[in-house]
Amino acid sequence: MGFAVLLKTFLFLGYPPRRKSDVPGVVIDRMSEALFSGDRIEIRGFGSFEVREYEEYTGRNPKTGEKKVVLPKKLPFFKTGKDFREKVNLKQEVKKPRKRNQLDR
Repeated sequence: MGFAVLLKTFLFLGYPPRRKSDVPGVVIDRMSEALFSGDRIEIRGFGSFEVREYEEYTGRNPKTGEKKVVLPKKLPFFKTGKDFREKVNLKQEVKKPRKRNQLDR
């Protein structure tokens, strides 16, 4: 969905046209609020967003080798949808060079 389609949707929902620059910010704010409250976001055909919790573990500084405790944390996670993944990985047919014969010269 491009910005124009997203804008039409917001206008349909009653947002004033003069505030069209707010549209991307509003979408990201609402998604952030949903993730913060523990909800999962799914956009069919595109992917899903969720927050994953990680426990405390012992890590290592790759430069010095020093061990360090990494505190528990929550991180956003995105998983691509099947349709989106297939479109990104769409392979175009590679044209094979044809063999030249005596008549082509």
